[in-house]
Amino acid sequence: MPASIVPTDVFCALLLGAGIGTATAVFSITDNLLLKRLPVTEPQQLYRVVFIRPNLGPRGYLPYSYFEAIRRDSRSFASVFAWSGHNQVLEDAGVVDRVRSSAVSGNYFPTLGIRAALGRLLGPEDDNPAQPLAVVLSDAFWRRRYHADPGVVGRAVTISGHRYTIAGVLPPSFTDLAIEISPDVRVPLRSEIEMEQQEILGKLDSVQVDIGARLKPGFSRAQAYVECLRIYDGLKLDKVTIDLDSLERGTSALRQQFGAAALALFTGVSFLVVMVCANVAGLLLMRTLARSRELAVRLALGASRGQLIRLLAREGALVGVGGLILGLAFARVLLPLLPRAIPSIRLLDATNVPLALRFSFDARLVGFAALVALLASVGVTLAPALLAGRSDLPAALHGERSGEKAGPLRSVLVAVQVMFCTLLLSGALLFWQTYRALDRLDPGFDRAHVVDLTFDPSVISYSDEQAVALRQRILEHMRTLPGVEAAGFTSRGVMRGTGIKTTAAPLGEKVPRSDFLNSSLHVVSPEYFDAMGVRLLEGRNFLDRDNDPKLKPRPVIVNKAFVRRFFPKVAPLGRQFGTGADVIATGEYEIIGVVSDAKYRSLREPVPPTIYRSLREGSVETILAVRARGNPAALIESARAELRAIEPRLPVYDIHTLAEEVDTSLWRERLLAWLSLAFAAMAALLAATGLYGLVAYFVVQRTREIGIRMALGAAPFQIVHWLTRRMLVLSAGGAALGLLVARSAIARVQPLLYGVSSLPLWPAAVVAAGVISLALAAAVIPSRRAVKVDPSTLLTEPSR
Repeated sequence: MPASIVPTDVFCALLLGAGIGTATAVFSITDNLLLKRLPVTEPQQLYRVVFIRPNLGPRGYLPYSYFEAIRRDSRSFASVFAWSGHNQVLEDAGVVDRVRSSAVSGNYFPTLGIRAALGRLLGPEDDNPAQPLAVVLSDAFWRRRYHADPGVVGRAVTISGHRYTIAGVLPPSFTDLAIEISPDVRVPLRSEIEMEQQEILGKLDSVQVDIGARLKPGFSRAQAYVECLRIYDGLKLDKVTIDLDSLERGTSALRQQFGAAALALFTGVSFLVVMVCANVAGLLLMRTLARSRELAVRLALGASRGQLIRLLAREGALVGVGGLILGLAFARVLLPLLPRAIPSIRLLDATNVPLALRFSFDARLVGFAALVALLASVGVTLAPALLAGRSDLPAALHGERSGEKAGPLRSVLVAVQVMFCTLLLSGALLFWQTYRALDRLDPGFDRAHVVDLTFDPSVISYSDEQAVALRQRILEHMRTLPGVEAAGFTSRGVMRGTGIKTTAAPLGEKVPRSDFLNSSLHVVSPEYFDAMGVRLLEGRNFLDRDNDPKLKPRPVIVNKAFVRRFFPKVAPLGRQFGTGADVIATGEYEIIGVVSDAKYRSLREPVPPTIYRSLREGSVETILAVRARGNPAALIESARAELRAIEPRLPVYDIHTLAEEVDTSLWRERLLAWLSLAFAAMAALLAATGLYGLVAYFVVQRTREIGIRMALGAAPFQIVHWLTRRMLVLSAGGAALGLLVARSAIARVQPLLYGVSSLPLWPAAVVAAGVISLALAAAVIPSRRAVKVDPSTLLTEPSR
């Protein structure tokens, strides 16, 4: 048979295309999060100075004076730069936008080697206080806000009350050192320093910045690390552990949240590709067996076994090329869908920013797809080539069966497919179990009836007194809206992956550093508990007199988890405690009430000991929680309109129901559950197809033997049992092997699971029963078809 496209080749190419396309799309996630380097000059030489505290991990914000000291005294770094992120308000032509701003030192862009796409970027001259303030726009913000107008360069805008001139636009290839976000604007760091110094009365050490540096040629990270320690110790600042993190692949909160899940998905799709290859190899093997006479004729006419192997290799390569083309087309369709599966990013200050990761169809993806196609081509050609090289093909000329020696190859292919199918089904069951368990968890607040609206009076220059009066007016108006049951304020929303942590200890006790940040802090108004559906169990709620800054100790409300942690055997009301690590706790706070437990950062997090402090601060970002009697989404427009009527200049943003917040917090678990289910369904389909094809060919090979058995009186059930028993043994063995591998591998995915420490008995039984039932169905169908045929017809069929 010539190496041409035939129906089997088309089907095999479609299978390979689906596998290659899915693997390429999943590789894009893994590549962007874990592998791809920053698009800057020599990123391997870039480092970030961080501090590490127990139970907190690495953090980048360090005193500005430390940045100046490293820049002045370092000998290991060729350049030291700094940046700091903030939320600001940009006003232009009467339109007010809340923007994410990154204040950068003048050497930030030159050090990274970034060039402007339009105009110029900030440079060392922008560090000069005499220089007019300039701002650089991100490509995304330029397109969104200014519709990609090149005439914006030189235009004057106002940012948080200060006049700036638009200097240029960044290239789309560079978003930020944090790979998943893209600040809207970049401003000179000196403008941020000047504003912060005014607010904190010139205390420069209170200004916090991220510090990055480029290593000099000939210097090592170890040398730079020692130098950073020495410089920090010389400044007599707060004692922290200093470290150097590589910036080669940028920073990423998403990498910490989803890195392990991305690897799990990539492992799963790799199993799927192996199953595809095993399936295609089985199909090509059966086609080779069906061509035994043709191959034998070629040998008889003088062809060598090497020529036969090359013929089969060319056919396999043709299937591989077809799979590559189809796979690239499939990946091209899937890539735009990936960003929709990942929600917007929450920064440490809870700011919600759009995802800036670009799942682009680039040379790296094409190269990966080509590599998979090459390996697949080799894999699917191997079994037919082994058959052509070792089988007794000349016997086919005499009508003898040519598939006997292919039995072990077919058995291996079946066992591999069943094993990986079992693995994928086990993983899907565990991930789905995790998602459902978390989704059904009681968070401790009324997530079904609450909507959050965020605003910040400081962006319209409200004083603290004005902001307090504004909040009071908002509450009064909200209570009059139809369908509103309660409303209250907080400085931090729940289920956003972030929050305020502190270190607490009862009066007179000392907390070791190992118990650092053992509690959470929530700043709320008295109405917040009713708005959230959190119950007051003991004591009283906050009163107006509790906001007196001279009141000592400060009245606070705590949750039951706090009582269990610090006052398990005594009445908590009236008890005093303090905050701070490595110090004897003073009577800084006094408990006036106890409320029910509620989740704070995520559903996964055990309910933390939580301190609720009365909201004294006025002109700060504030979240309004409104509890509805019915559907909270129906309140959004009326609540927004009411806020607009109270203060038309006030930007209202980040509007979500609590049900949406909870749902968004589970995006990782949901994505893992659905994708693993999709992989498992594909695996089951592949396994069923492979088993069906194998049994069907086995039936065709045994046509005459089936006829003889039936003519001698064998019952149909006996024939079906004879034809399927080997497949059942192989499927049971493959399922058992798959379960063993799944149980041994569960420790590697344990951080992705919830409430599961090992593969439970009932899921294992369900998976095994499902795989064996699938194998039984795939084997019985062609077997039943064979026994329905007249035995005399079967006896006249030639053996193959």
